[in-house]
Formats: sequence, C-alpha cells, structure tokens
Amino acid sequence: MDNAAEQPGIKMYLELLGRIHAGLDVSERHFASWKQAAIDTACACDPQLDAATRRAWEAVIDNLIGHIVEGIPDARCSTFRAQTTPAAIGMQPG
Repeated sequence: MDNAAEQPGIKMYLELLGRIHAGLDVSERHFASWKQAAIDTACACDPQLDAATRRAWEAVIDNLIGHIVEGIPDARCSTFRAQTTPAAIGMQPG
C-alpha cells in the first residue's frame, strides 16, 4: 500500500470507505481497536509470527487506515493522520 498514491483507484476506494465510515459515526478510536483486533488475530493464528512480521503487519494496517481516514471530512481523525504518515510509521520513500 505504500504506492497507493500511484494507484488512484485504490486511493479513491479507501477514501470512499472513509466517507462511508464517517456516515456510520466511526471515530479514530474505532480504527485503533480494529487494528489491535487484526494484530491479535494474526498472532493467534500464527504462533511463529515474529516481532519483525508483526511490525510489518502494523505498518500495512496503519497505512491502510491512514488512507481511509483521509476520506473522513471530520477533523476528529486528524491525530491519526499525523501518526500514520509514512515517516511516522517508519516507511522509507520508495
């Protein structure tokens, strides 16, 4: 997903998901809960999942959520946007 900007269809779809979530009154805390549940599930399903793989999953999920949040017109998710920029989550340009 680090190239979502190069794939406008993907970026537009994720932003549309953000607008849909906004209409359902989804807030920033919901994304954090979803991320934790996804990571917990991955760990439970793969007992060999190591720290590096966990960090990779977290980075992918953060990137995904960051694009979804871009579609939310409300400022309630601005903190998450700031926390999930590529630099903030340790991604190198690419």
